[in-house]
Amino acid sequence: MTDEVGRLLRTARIRAGLTQEEVAERSGVSVRAISDIERGRVRAPQPRTVDALADAARFTPDERQLLTEIAKSARSRTEEVAPWVAAAQCEPPAGLSDFVGRAEELATLTNLATTGTTRPVAVLSGPPGVGKSSLAVRAGRSLAAGFPGGCLYVDLAEPGEGAALRRLLGALGVASAEVPADPIDQARLYRAMLTRRPALVLIDNAMDEAQVRPLLATGAGAFTIVTSRRVLAGLEGAVWIPLGPFSTAEATDLLAAIVGDERLAAEAETAEQIAELCGHLPLALRIAGNRLASRPLWSLGHFATQLGEARLAGLEAGDLRVVAAFTMSYRQLSESAALVFRRLALLTGEYLSAEIAAVLADLRLASARRAVEELADFSLIEPVGSDGGYRIHNLLALFATECLAAEETVEAVETAERRMTGWFLRSATAAGHCFLPEVLQPGPAVPPGPGMAFDCRHSALGWLHRHRADWLAALRWAAADDRWSAEVLALTDALHWYSDLGVLPEVWPEVFQLGVDVARRVGDRGAEAVQLNLLGWAVGVLLEQRQEGLRLHRQALAAAREAGDPVEEGWALFYLATLERVTGDTEAATELANLAVERFGAAPEPLGQHIAWSLVASLDQARGDSAAALAVHRRVVAYFRRSEHSPTDGTGAVLLGHRLLAYGATLARSREWADAISAYSEAIELFRAAGMRSGEARACYGLGSSSAGLGNLADAREELERAVELLRDTGAGIRRVEAQAELADVLDRLGETEAAARVRAEALEFCREWDRPELTAVAATLQDALAH
Repeated sequence: MTDEVGRLLRTARIRAGLTQEEVAERSGVSVRAISDIERGRVRAPQPRTVDALADAARFTPDERQLLTEIAKSARSRTEEVAPWVAAAQCEPPAGLSDFVGRAEELATLTNLATTGTTRPVAVLSGPPGVGKSSLAVRAGRSLAAGFPGGCLYVDLAEPGEGAALRRLLGALGVASAEVPADPIDQARLYRAMLTRRPALVLIDNAMDEAQVRPLLATGAGAFTIVTSRRVLAGLEGAVWIPLGPFSTAEATDLLAAIVGDERLAAEAETAEQIAELCGHLPLALRIAGNRLASRPLWSLGHFATQLGEARLAGLEAGDLRVVAAFTMSYRQLSESAALVFRRLALLTGEYLSAEIAAVLADLRLASARRAVEELADFSLIEPVGSDGGYRIHNLLALFATECLAAEETVEAVETAERRMTGWFLRSATAAGHCFLPEVLQPGPAVPPGPGMAFDCRHSALGWLHRHRADWLAALRWAAADDRWSAEVLALTDALHWYSDLGVLPEVWPEVFQLGVDVARRVGDRGAEAVQLNLLGWAVGVLLEQRQEGLRLHRQALAAAREAGDPVEEGWALFYLATLERVTGDTEAATELANLAVERFGAAPEPLGQHIAWSLVASLDQARGDSAAALAVHRRVVAYFRRSEHSPTDGTGAVLLGHRLLAYGATLARSREWADAISAYSEAIELFRAAGMRSGEARACYGLGSSSAGLGNLADAREELERAVELLRDTGAGIRRVEAQAELADVLDRLGETEAAARVRAEALEFCREWDRPELTAVAATLQDALAH
């Protein structure tokens, strides 16, 4: 019966020998509206439309009455349709039967749709393929029953200027002939219809705010959900719900829903690898799942290997293509934004700022900032942190690489790479100089890259950490080209005091090895001595490879003597003494430490000399001369408390903290527990202020040990547990095991023998895995304690 209106009109028109165009001319109803009625697309025309058509098509009185009754009945049925509007042109696409995740976002939409009578517009935004439309349709199906007008859906990606509002009006029962010609009047009629029967309106694939505003269901009781690749920040009264990639659990849940639980469970680790290769992006995961489901004989391992070799090419299944989704957004960018996007492929790290964009694309900073904001508006990059930075999804980064290769010349890319390398080298060098002790004057100031300025040590620390992948990549690139030798050596030298914080321990051996290689290639023995000392420290102290550290410092000593550099000779002697002490050769360590004091004095280099004196004092205590040791430590600590060292923050705090560690250790060996606790407590505060977790770990260890010596077992346990945690986080192996052994002893004294056994077992397992000679003795002690 729903097609009777169209059948009656067509029969009467043909009987009268009229074309649709002739009926349109006579009735004032458009040809398209007449066609829609005859084809059943409009099944409930308004009364005046019925009268106009009946007159034009020469209906008999009986036919007119029948037509009027059928149209009235159809309108009544249309009013009663719920939850989904019957009009085909505004029916949403079928929901996904395997929809997973987005519980938090669905809860937010439900709350917005059911709270109050005047509801905000919900804008779902996010990168291509993140599942905005799927979430909107899912929400529409679950919420539609709560709206008298049901759910209306319009896809703004479909062609037709101004067609969306006409389709929505048609779905609300307004015949084409009844739709006003003026778009403003159309919007008024649309809002009036929604006022009578509030509806949930899904607006999919919006391009901009102007496209959306006329379609918003703003009346009481109505609710609008908009999906867009753009953020649509100009919409008034909106709530933005950004969508990101799935979690690992959600990603594997989607794969399981498509592929099957049993097949996925059989290769669970590989499933997580596939999810990672898909960047946890829902569209990519669906394509991967579909490919696996359509190839039931394939193992997940085979597909993961294939996908790893060509990720974007592998993420195609029929007409589903990740690249197609990305391309749609990319082609809408302005020229400068597209250039910045392509050049993102040159970054090793994922962090982007306007300053970096300016360098990559050779733009003025203001233009680069606009380009970056445009990329963010299109959800091709996402904000991260509080400093205006952004990052790019890994699949989009691969797409940027393809765009760069396809659209730019080799010469243009190489020029951009050189410009970027120089910028990162200069900026990292300037940042490194922020950690230089106040009493040490750097060489000629190195300005940071254009657009960069470090107003404090904190900003330099954050920049070096965020951009470590990029400045390290720039260093590698430059170290392979002797034309950059001066910049490479300037950077590695500048990073010395930053590396002393103990951050990024895995990075420094490579950084300083590159410095050694460059110094040797250019034949600069003085620079080679500096770099060898830095490398020896990184290997011998940070990585705890003592013998290799000794070998490197001996080479540094020889190079420094050949170059006639007493300061670097003093540092080589100091580091040699430090490592000889750790390996147990106190006599050799004492001789080397005194030589270091002498060479620093000859330079003169008072800072290095006082650091060496601190080591001499610790060695004096080891030989039993506690009084002399404590006297020297007090003199050294007093020196580093001077105002010119800025002892309360930055590198000055680190220098004083290290001297307090040595002082505290000597006090503890002298069983002056209270003074040791005071020294260690102050050191903890200094290291925390400086952000040096490795120093804090050592101070917590000393404080816990001294508290145990004083009999404060609860305090000892707390500090030793903190020390173990920090030592684990900072990658310290030997000292961590020693701290665990002491913690276990404290737990035994507290009567917590089971906890003590667990701590010893964990430490012993680490000793076996690491298999280092330095751990043999402590491993035997742990084993013996567990056995008893």
